[in-house]
Amino acid sequence: FIILHFHFHFLPSLQSGASIMEQLVPEITQHMLSYLDYRSLCNVSMTNSCMSQVANDDSIWKALFHKVHFALCMYERG
Repeated sequence: FIILHFHFHFLPSLQSGASIMEQLVPEITQHMLSYLDYRSLCNVSMTNSCMSQVANDDSIWKALFHKVHFALCMYERG
């Protein structure tokens, strides 16, 4: 409900053939994608050219690397 409410009040009407994800501000989409794992992020990047551009942003991959690296360091510390 919140996403739909946000969509109706703050986003332009959907362009022909465009998904709701493609209509979001890129920063919001990047933030949402930052919660994905490697495989899911790769899958999203293969959906279409718009999502590929957002999913292949260096900041998302750097954040994912740091999360995985931090988790490994914590695991090794025991």
